[in-house]
Amino acid sequence: MAADQDSPGQPVLTQRSGGSQSGFLLADNTVSADTRQGSATAIPYVSGGIGDDDPLANMTKDYNLHLIFATQGSGEYLADIKVVIEDSRGNKVLAVESPGPVFYAKLPAGNYRISADYQGKSLHKSVAVKAGRLSDLYFHWPSEDVSGKNGRI
Repeated sequence: MAADQDSPGQPVLTQRSGGSQSGFLLADNTVSADTRQGSATAIPYVSGGIGDDDPLANMTKDYNLHLIFATQGSGEYLADIKVVIEDSRGNKVLAVESPGPVFYAKLPAGNYRISADYQGKSLHKSVAVKAGRLSDLYFHWPSEDVSGKNGRI
């Protein structure tokens, strides 16, 4: 499915699907929204970009975990982050790659350990997810870990 714009310079919206993945990506990569269902545990999540016209902005009420990926100091957003979420027993409940700097997931209430990896540099945080409440976590990589590397937005 594609919705082409008649105006030059306007992004083209395309649908991507395959296996357990489906979502929409803007052809110019300025904003991406990618939704997938976890395979064994069926944890819904969505990942994408930043901006006023970002489709994720209207989805926040449907999720209870919000992650942001950026460079420490400058706040420059990062993409292509490997995200692993484990429950309190160490069971992996979700392992995906976030194509954008914003990530939402809908988890059962409980305690989780979140690992985020950008170009081989991993950061870890713990969070207590509560029913009906959004938990925000910010992952900031030191600038020396991201200088001159791809995946920045």
